[in-house]
This record gives sequence, C-alpha cells and structure tokens, in this order.
Amino acid sequence: VFMTGVGAYDRPTEDGSAGSTDPPFPAPVLVVRAFMWWSGSPQLEVPVLFAGQAPNLIAGVVQLNLQIPEGLPPGPANLVVYCGDFPTYPAQISIGRK
Repeated sequence: VFMTGVGAYDRPTEDGSAGSTDPPFPAPVLVVRAFMWWSGSPQLEVPVLFAGQAPNLIAGVVQLNLQIPEGLPPGPANLVVYCGDFPTYPAQISIGRK
C-alpha cells in the first residue's frame, strides 16, 4: 500500500527529494496500524511488516507492507490505516488467490 500524510519521520527528509534506494528508510514517528474488514465481518487487525519512506519515490510517499492473513475470502475488502490515533478514510482493496 502506498500513502501520504503519516506525519513526521524518525529522520529528516528533504521536500521534493527522492527517497533512498538503500535501507534504513525513514519511518513514521507515529505507530502505524492497519485494519481490514469485508461485508458482514468485524474489523481484523493485519500485521504491518514495513512502514517507511517508499524507496526512490518523492519524499512523503510511504510504503506499507501488510501481511494479509491466510483464509480470507477472495473479493473486495475494506482497509483503514491508523497513524497514531488518526485513521485514513476506508479504501476498498481486492483480495485474490493464487
């Protein structure tokens, strides 16, 4: 997932600059959590494996690597990301199977 608006990073980034291609990548200071749900289900917290400046993209673009739990039904799901106590608007994503 790519997003903006997570607030301050743990190290300075220069406006308009491209993110580094080498770790460590700047990470949000606020705790980032993600929740998914689909029609008729309760919210399920999904693990955030990585949250940080997206490599080689303009400063402020954050990459989130989420671990989608096994066994979720394929099809549309809703996703909300919290940065600290601040939620995003729900986004609809699609869950597929191999």
